[in-house]
Order: sequence, then structure tokens, then C-alpha cells
Amino acid sequence: MRFAFLLGTVVALTVASSAQAADQFDLACDGTRKAKSDGEAVPHKFGFRIDLQNKVWCWDHCEVTFPIAEVLPDRIIFTREDDDSYQRRRHIESWVSRRDGKFESIMIIVRPFPTFVETKGTCTVKPFTGFPKAMF
Repeated sequence: MRFAFLLGTVVALTVASSAQAADQFDLACDGTRKAKSDGEAVPHKFGFRIDLQNKVWCWDHCEVTFPIAEVLPDRIIFTREDDDSYQRRRHIESWVSRRDGKFESIMIIVRPFPTFVETKGTCTVKPFTGFPKAMF
């Protein structure tokens, strides 16, 4: 009887730690980046650190963390911004597919300073390397 209880406890803890691990992970991505709408797509390596439970993410070296815009069954939307006002006109969106690792990001800014950046690639899951610790 004690063995069955002990085995059940071990299984429950293993399942709980696996679920937690699935909520925190890094992505290593290979793809291309274009800096002009009619520009050449150049090879680009990039990555992310992701915590789905707390809905937080950061780029590669993780100097700054950002809130995740939305977590869906088929994709994680990192950023989604649309602004069309007198002072600003822009569309920014980035997401990754949870099914095939496909990543797409587009940033189109018309004003105040015209900017275009498009990044596409494929990402693979890596062990979570954590976020920087706060000093205070």
C-alpha cells in the first residue's frame, strides 16, 4: 500500500514538473530579415525566452522582458499593435506557430519615421535559460 502511494506521488510530481517545463522554454530560430519592403532577405539567427504561465517573453540576450499579447492553442502572439493617428501610423505584429515553429514578424511604420522590418523563420524548442534577476 505504501509503495502504491509513493509511486503515485512520484508520478504526480513528474507530471507537474513536465507541465511547468512546457510553460517555460527558449526558441532558437533560423530565418531571414528584410530591412526594406523591396529589399533583399538576408540570413538571420535569433531567439526568444518564453514563460507562458506568466505571459512574458524576451529576445535573445534578454535585456528587457515584454508581455505576451496572446497565447492561443495554435500560436503565441508576442506583439500586436496598430496605431493610426495624426502623430503615428504603424502596424507591428510578431507570432510563432505552436504546431510547426514557423515565425513571422512585420513592422511597418509610416510616421513619424518610415521603417520597415520583416523577419521570417523556423524555431525549435530549447531548454529554458531564465530571465535576468532583478537587482531590487
